[in-house]
Amino acid sequence: MRGCFHKDVVTEEFAKPPVHDETCIGNRITKIKRTAIDYNQPRMNMRRLILLVLVTIFASISFTHAEVSPEKRKEIDRMLQLTGMEKLMEQMKTQMISAFKTQMTEVPESFWTKFQEKMDVHELLEKIVPLYDKYYTLEDLKAVNAFYESPAGRKVLSTLPQITQESMKIGQEWGEKMGKQAADEAAKELKKK
Repeated sequence: MRGCFHKDVVTEEFAKPPVHDETCIGNRITKIKRTAIDYNQPRMNMRRLILLVLVTIFASISFTHAEVSPEKRKEIDRMLQLTGMEKLMEQMKTQMISAFKTQMTEVPESFWTKFQEKMDVHELLEKIVPLYDKYYTLEDLKAVNAFYESPAGRKVLSTLPQITQESMKIGQEWGEKMGKQAADEAAKELKKK
């Protein structure tokens, strides 16, 4: 680290004034490569994303919500049923529990069984209903539901999971490529200085 101007992560002190030599550039390149996103763990990233989404939903939705008209509530329930929202929430719950088990290996299985029973997705769905009420009119809901009941709408709903999964894979590959490209270009830029 001789003569290289950098912030020392361990001591939180600054080293000598800048003198750019090969050691300094090598350290910077190594640091860039170490800070790149690890795309080799897509399952863990997906679990973290699901966990973040659920935690955000639980945290951001108020426990009190306005009354939704019976006709609008019927359309919201219909949309949730057509889109398979309850099934999706159950899958997310299972993935969350699995992620928790991986992170907290010392906790007995009996705890997770009881905890999973406590996680009532119907409670979560009830908290989401006001969002549909807030952002969609009755006419919007009727139109969307009519689309989802059409052949094209059913096809969209049935293929969306595959499209999402394949899109995520493409996005991860692209992100990895861009991360490597950024590291390479940054290393070249640092060598110029």
